[in-house]
Amino acid sequence: MDYDNTALIIFLERYAFTIINFLLVLSLILVVLLAIRLVIFYLEKNRIESDITKDSVKKIINEKDYKINICDKSGEMLTEEDSEEVLQEYILDSIYTLNKKSSRKIEKELMGYQKSLDSKKDKLTGLFGRDKLKVEFKDTGSFIYFNLNGLRNINKEEGYKEGDNQIITFTEVVQSILPKDAKMYRINGDEFSVDLPKFNKIESEKLILLLIEKLTSNKNFKIDVAVGITFKEELEDKSIDCVIMKAEENMHKNKLTAKTSIRSQLIYTLLDVLGEKSFETEEHAIRLKDYALAIGKKMNLTRNLLNELILLSYLHDIGKVSIPDSILTKPTKLKDEEWKIMKTHTKMGSDLIKKIPDLESISHGILYHHENWDGTGYPEGLSGEDIPMVARIIRIVDSYDAMTSSRTYNIVKGKKEAVEEIKKCSGTLYDPEIVEIFIEVSKNYEAEDYREEKGKIIKFG
Repeated sequence: MDYDNTALIIFLERYAFTIINFLLVLSLILVVLLAIRLVIFYLEKNRIESDITKDSVKKIINEKDYKINICDKSGEMLTEEDSEEVLQEYILDSIYTLNKKSSRKIEKELMGYQKSLDSKKDKLTGLFGRDKLKVEFKDTGSFIYFNLNGLRNINKEEGYKEGDNQIITFTEVVQSILPKDAKMYRINGDEFSVDLPKFNKIESEKLILLLIEKLTSNKNFKIDVAVGITFKEELEDKSIDCVIMKAEENMHKNKLTAKTSIRSQLIYTLLDVLGEKSFETEEHAIRLKDYALAIGKKMNLTRNLLNELILLSYLHDIGKVSIPDSILTKPTKLKDEEWKIMKTHTKMGSDLIKKIPDLESISHGILYHHENWDGTGYPEGLSGEDIPMVARIIRIVDSYDAMTSSRTYNIVKGKKEAVEEIKKCSGTLYDPEIVEIFIEVSKNYEAEDYREEKGKIIKFG
């Protein structure tokens, strides 16, 4: 027993100082942690108080339809001013407590939601879907929507493995040209989107041109891509739902420029009917498209307007399907009554196109493509910039092609002669600024070199 006591005394003498130091350090750590906690508490309280100011609390107090009496410890009622001050502090402290509990709960729920989103990556492409887009969406810059036309046909005819290969190829090409701050999403089977929060209109247009170039030069990629761009700053409502809806709308318009589109088949059916009735041919439309796009690009028109020019090149005279053959193919000059009937084709065409979904945007171009710059055209006698831009461009290129092509009612002019005729009518029949661009284009551009064979897919301009 004496031996045990001696051993304990020796142990305490040897390690007492170390134990005391350990306890002191532990106490110091606890004090520091407590101090940090108090600082966090103070900072959080100040943050909340800055959001919920005393003025706002005071407003709440003043708007109540009852009076609160507050007494001190002795039971004596405080003055109205002191009561108000105490009540303000009480409300702020209560809000802080509730806010702290709510914040923890919300934070926990958000973490769980984020984990669930991260687990929803598309296995084929490694892309996130619409839910993730809604979380990461920015209301600045541009937004692009894609549709892979004909993917279902690939799946049906060549199998789902080849369809998957097409999707993978498309995804890899798009991601290879995207800037670091852009993100790509797979919305559903054949639809994708890209959010470009720091890209303006011109940068987005250039990106699409680069994408089209990359896809068309890729031998492994077999299907068409419809593209819709939205520039967020042009929208009043910049919410994600509105941005997606506008991009989808633009995408469906662009989808019509691919021959695999169902509605494009309707357009080509109408063109076949028109071709049987008159001199209008697909070759004529392609020539118009080539010149119209060359002018549109020189003018830095948006992709949506360029796609309208493509559609107008094919459909500007679609109303002639309702004009009698005897008038359309008459080899001599039309009589006044016949001319009145002929001039109805712009209104007829506009009304017809309005009935086809996604084509309403070009109905005005069809209606006004025979208006003159000086107001002497038809059907409404519009003048100057009241005439839609796309209609003014089609007016020039259509006149040029009519002069240089063989038709039943005119003598074919040489290209130089036709250009001189366009110059002569600048400022009367035609927009003088567009005429200058047309002259520049005609000097360096031969439509024959850019014509596409009949039956080839009509690509974006």
